Amino acid sequence: MGPIRGWTLCAVTMGCAGSADPEPGSSQHPFSVDDVVISDPDVSLKDPEFDAMTSRVTWQAPDGSAVWVGTLDPATGFFLGAHVPAGAAAPAVVVDRAVAPFDTVFNGPEWMRTDRGSEIVYTGAWGNVFEVTRAVEVRPQVWQPEVVLEGRGAIGSLEVGDAEPAVIYLDDDDQTAWTAADGTAGAVFLPSKIQHNPWFVPGTDWLVFTARSPRWQIVRHSRSSGSFEVLTDCEDGCVEGTLFWSEELGDWLLGTVRLERIDGEGMPVAYTVMQQQGSGLFETLLDVQLPERDGLSMVLSPEVFHVAGRAYVSMQLSRHAGFGVNPSEIWIAGLEPSNPLVRRVSTDDEMVRKDPEHLVTSETAWIYYSEDVQDHRILHRCATGL
Repeated sequence: MGPIRGWTLCAVTMGCAGSADPEPGSSQHPFSVDDVVISDPDVSLKDPEFDAMTSRVTWQAPDGSAVWVGTLDPATGFFLGAHVPAGAAAPAVVVDRAVAPFDTVFNGPEWMRTDRGSEIVYTGAWGNVFEVTRAVEVRPQVWQPEVVLEGRGAIGSLEVGDAEPAVIYLDDDDQTAWTAADGTAGAVFLPSKIQHNPWFVPGTDWLVFTARSPRWQIVRHSRSSGSFEVLTDCEDGCVEGTLFWSEELGDWLLGTVRLERIDGEGMPVAYTVMQQQGSGLFETLLDVQLPERDGLSMVLSPEVFHVAGRAYVSMQLSRHAGFGVNPSEIWIAGLEPSNPLVRRVSTDDEMVRKDPEHLVTSETAWIYYSEDVQDHRILHRCATGL
């Protein structure tokens, strides 16, 4: 079966008016935007998550009728397969149908890597009871759900081959905790004043999250020692922190969105890379030089990824007021001193775009985002030129 392109918005191979963005600091040919709709525009595909190990994507129906998983062609970024099941929005198979509605738990399925391969964690539902659930592929295209414990909003650890994976979740009192993914260990609760969900840092036992200290700062938690360490002291606060390894510098760096007080409110106006000074706080190494484009000054939903040993970030640039409801564009940028690349990968058509995600393959990296039409989501695939 070949890749399904399906629903095309703009696929550019030689360039089109207004779509070419030269790479700063490079003598290479200008990049041409390749932004393609790959899901059925008539069926909402909300909050997809991508797995580079298997070139797959998982999502759930907004009404909680199913968790789906589809396979992508690494060479093109398009879905493989021709059959689109009813309600699926794209070629896919069902993982589970006992699922909590998205608007009740506010987070769809996520990937978790274990010694059994790439598993999926999500919020299952049994009547009015929400359950952190993990699903493993027991044979090709057949998934077996396993309940971990009561809770919702599951996020899984990402260490390849991990024999002791963990999950983050919310309990019935909306307290954030993590526990062993087999449900055999007690829960470890995190501070109550958390703004963003914690994330596991692959290759370590760390969790990183944003918390009040007293402004929003980035905090690191060690699962083995139980310690909590405030990593930043941003003047007006910083959010959306990601610890990542830099091969260029041979060190852990911190990518974060820096806030600036505008009209008394902290606004996410810059993406900053920080490096730890000795055993102290992380301090600014570089600021990503983002373009000034028609008021698109807010940095939202950043995600760090690596291609050929280099670190990059994808993000959406949005307007000041009404986050998530105003037009935005999707950009990528290099995160190390020798790599000043800043590139728009979406078209510049006026559109509400959300949740950029990445899929890194052996040949390139693809960026995916959701076109939002009054909370109806349509999935796009963008080339990066990397």
